[in-house]
Amino acid sequence: MSISIRFTEDGKGIIQEAWEVLRVEEMEDALREVQANEQAFRNVVYILSDVSNVTKMPVSVDEVRHIAAKDRQMGPLNPNLI
Repeated sequence: MSISIRFTEDGKGIIQEAWEVLRVEEMEDALREVQANEQAFRNVVYILSDVSNVTKMPVSVDEVRHIAAKDRQMGPLNPNLI
């Protein structure tokens, strides 16, 4: 997998790091990982994403819409997220 997600030590943030070829399936897996820890997600204030080492991201417009819809579904869990 070319993406990692971790909660910060203080629990107020999520750090996402991606590298090389980043695929939609990997982004969805990472999102499911966050969703699985619903209580911790409620305390998150920010998410930092580092994609500076991604060399390719084969994704269609429909796939972007799909990921965005999943993100919107998580919104009510943490309405204070920046």
